[in-house]
Parts: sequence; structure tokens; C-alpha cells
Amino acid sequence: MKLERQCPDWLTSYMDYTDNTEPLPILRRWCGVAVIAAALQRKCWFDHGRIRWYPNLYIVLVSPPGLGRKNEALTQADEFLKDPEAHINKAPRRVTLERLMEKLGTDKEG
Repeated sequence: MKLERQCPDWLTSYMDYTDNTEPLPILRRWCGVAVIAAALQRKCWFDHGRIRWYPNLYIVLVSPPGLGRKNEALTQADEFLKDPEAHINKAPRRVTLERLMEKLGTDKEG
């Protein structure tokens, strides 16, 4: 059974889906990239000689308070990562540097 593509380009479709919302386009785009990387987990990779590249991304959204609408951009992206069986690890939205380093140090590779 052949499945037809529903979106010719997922990131462009995500940007269209979130087009009439408040977050800045650059924040929505990076959230879309984060969704793709989270969905791929360590199930996909690119071999480059002796190095294997995984889509492990650590994305930090930065904008002045209230101007970029970071929280709304993250909420929109979270909608695509709700499957409890996917076991997707996400860092807290607000975190101290010490807590982030602790979380990164204790997460297991998938």
C-alpha cells in the first residue's frame, strides 16, 4: 500500500497552519524545526564517514518579553508532540542553567 504525501513540505505547511497567529515567523519556524527533530528522535541519522549525525537540537527562543510571543509559539508546537507513546523528552520552558545541565546529564539516549 502506497501512502501519498499529505504535505509536500512539512515545515512550509506548518508555517501556513500557524500563519494567522501572533508569534513572530522566525519563532514559529524554529518551533517547526524542533517538532521535526523531536519526531525523528534517534531513529534517523546521517552517516558522514566515521561520524553519525542525529537530529539532536537544543533550540532556545529569545525575544524581548511580550514581543515575540514565545509561549504561544511553543504551545502550538507542543500540539504535534502529545503522543504519550512517543516518549519525547522536552526541557521545561523556564529553567535555571543548573537545572538544565542536570536534566541534560540524566536523560538517557533513545
